[in-house]
Amino acid sequence: MAKIIQFPGGDSRNHGNNHDHSHHDNHDHHDHGHRENRHESPFPHSRYPNLMMFDLGLSDRQVEMLVSGDPASRRTIVEIAPELTEADLASVPMLRYADGLLSAVYDNEPVKLTAKGYLPRAMVKALMEGAFADAEPLSARVNREGDTVMLSWTRRLCQFGGLLSVRSGELRLTKAGRAAVEASNYSEIYRLLLECHLRKPQMLDAFDRYDDGGAIGRSLPFLLFAARDSNHSFLYEEDFALLLYAVHPNIRFILEELNRAVTLKMFRRFGVPFGLFSPGPSFTPPVHTGKQYRDHFGRWERTPIFERVFRWHTEPPPRGVMSPEQAAVHWMNAAHETGVEGDDAIGWYVERYCMRAIERCPEDPDAYVVWARLHPEEPETALAIIEHGLSASAGRAPDMPEGMSPWSDHEFRDVMRLHFQRAETLAKLKRYEEAAAEYEWLLELDPYDAVGAADCYVPLLILDGRYDKAEELLRSRTREDDCFAAWNRVLAAYARGDREAARARLKQALQINPYVPQCLLDRVRESMPSRYVPGDISEAIVYENLSFSAWKAVKGAREWLKRNVPD
Repeated sequence: MAKIIQFPGGDSRNHGNNHDHSHHDNHDHHDHGHRENRHESPFPHSRYPNLMMFDLGLSDRQVEMLVSGDPASRRTIVEIAPELTEADLASVPMLRYADGLLSAVYDNEPVKLTAKGYLPRAMVKALMEGAFADAEPLSARVNREGDTVMLSWTRRLCQFGGLLSVRSGELRLTKAGRAAVEASNYSEIYRLLLECHLRKPQMLDAFDRYDDGGAIGRSLPFLLFAARDSNHSFLYEEDFALLLYAVHPNIRFILEELNRAVTLKMFRRFGVPFGLFSPGPSFTPPVHTGKQYRDHFGRWERTPIFERVFRWHTEPPPRGVMSPEQAAVHWMNAAHETGVEGDDAIGWYVERYCMRAIERCPEDPDAYVVWARLHPEEPETALAIIEHGLSASAGRAPDMPEGMSPWSDHEFRDVMRLHFQRAETLAKLKRYEEAAAEYEWLLELDPYDAVGAADCYVPLLILDGRYDKAEELLRSRTREDDCFAAWNRVLAAYARGDREAARARLKQALQINPYVPQCLLDRVRESMPSRYVPGDISEAIVYENLSFSAWKAVKGAREWLKRNVPD
């Protein structure tokens, strides 16, 4: 389902097409989120152009120091200098685990390891009932060291960090480890463990299936620097996944898998055990649709420990994560790549993307448009979503020179689509007067009618029996090759009882698109095309989708059409 995506912000923007109608395309080909990125990098000739959407305030050299894996280079920017006490054992799991393991070895050394080099089962049982009681799910049966990731990882960190050593199959405390245990020097224990992890992050790779080539581990200092951004309440895995794309352009990872890898390797198995991050609350959708929403995306918070562990020699980034608007564009691009229509599985993915976009930027109208379209058979639910979106984006106005279509304003375009979606949904609910008012507003706002409001408004007027108003609106549609206006003129004339005008208009309409009668009479039920070609059956399918209800509502119209269309 999810796709491999390129870093957003390239030249994929679509600046419109005379034959594109946003309401005709359930995949929203009308520039659905590829908005302009006007942010300027302080290093315009950077080797990392994809970092331009962020504002890290780092030079290329500093970026390389943070992603090189070289501890000496890294320490010119950041040092591990924790100030921890026994009270921190409660909030730093790794410190608690290490203290429990080191104390157990201290009390029992030398500890005879098993033939496979594991801790003896009796010690594993005692540790899992004590310091490691919360390290594994309660449902997991842990009898051996090899059954628990956290115990194995903690022992390896303690060994490679210089706190434990193995000689002749026996586990002992090193001189540094003994001194730290006897002095309860929690800061030193923590420092050695964290330095070890940053030096050997691949130790965790044996415990998961995400092979990122070591990119996350090597880049942890860089990601931690970006996490210093204090402009936002939460930290999101997608920000750090995109930062990885920016500094490791050769990464080829499916979007969802890279997000999960970041969540696992940066947050769950590193940040949380070391007490640097804690999980944020679950996201609650702004509208209850009756479906159970499963919040699969995480959000994280820096802990007070984070501020007490690192000694930074640089200022924090002006902005180390995406802006809310950029994040919404990112997720809506993923939604449109996945597709709006389709089976329930696709809809499940798209809904998640919409929810994440709304969480990051609650006023983003595109997310509400797409979310509403996931409920085509539930117009009341769709309308509630749309109303919330309009309320969230209230006050947004087009920023265009006088005389230009507001559709050209990429920021306002989605607001117009949201109003259009509201009109369509009100029409489904047979609230014709309210739908008409919405179409009138769109036409008044944009006489060029880039959104195609008239193509839906005329059938609505005919459906509601307002034939004179339909004719008045059709007179303003002056393009000679306009299929939608041409065929609506045929129906309007027939509905008014003017058979002579209807036949004359039919002759003209057939010249513009001869496939419309086939679609109206035979109900060609093909999927809505994302683009249509003037004069082609794809255009006729779109017209039939918009106008069939009006043709059906006018008594005898389809039978008359069948009799008057040449064989």
